[in-house]
Amino acid sequence: PESSQSFWGFAYLISGRQKMGRVQVECVEGCSCTSKEFNGHRQQVTSTSQLSYDVPVRKRGGGNHHSEHTTCSSCVIRLTVLNQTDSGGHKFKLLALFNDMHAEGTVNDAVFRAHKDGVLR
Repeated sequence: PESSQSFWGFAYLISGRQKMGRVQVECVEGCSCTSKEFNGHRQQVTSTSQLSYDVPVRKRGGGNHHSEHTTCSSCVIRLTVLNQTDSGGHKFKLLALFNDMHAEGTVNDAVFRAHKDGVLR
């Protein structure tokens, strides 16, 4: 089957005062990626947004055809709150999900969109 690589990005809150926890991100259907962990806790007392744009996802072909020129396949990504925590809490605030970003311009596009939408300041 055909496959193509794109990058997924996550914007999430990191905070030292809101008992933030950790999540594990994994691809579960229609695509493959290396499992990755994100930590919403930070040592500083302040809160801020964190953007991670480096989750490479390899989609598998064979999706639904929307037109003779476009093939679309679904990719299911699961975020699981983990028991391990640095803060004693398990809260995780996902602020944005950027999907299907191709390697060209991935970082710039994600940061631009996050600033434009008010996710990052």
